[in-house]
Amino acid sequence: MTIHRADGYRIEAALLARHQDAVRVAVRGGEDAVEFKEWNGTWISEDCEPVRIDFDWDERASEPSSQECSFLCSPERARRVIRVLRRDLIIAEFMTASTHHRVC
Repeated sequence: MTIHRADGYRIEAALLARHQDAVRVAVRGGEDAVEFKEWNGTWISEDCEPVRIDFDWDERASEPSSQECSFLCSPERARRVIRVLRRDLIIAEFMTASTHHRVC
């Protein structure tokens, strides 16, 4: 997937999880997973900046895929990502119990 910031900067990322109105991604070269939330049809970054997200399956449905190999990571990084996802799952379950969701 490609994330396009308002300043024109593009970021390559791999989808880790998708929920109804949120995605968690691993950004190429990044240490931590990043979350984007969809609000009124616009994706919003953790810094409350609007972004455009192009999902690879929309663009490359018929192309052979070989870029996934570039997203393989070390076992230590995989363990850190799994810890973050587990922590976020607990937070998400808590937030689901609440009737109010804060976007920014």
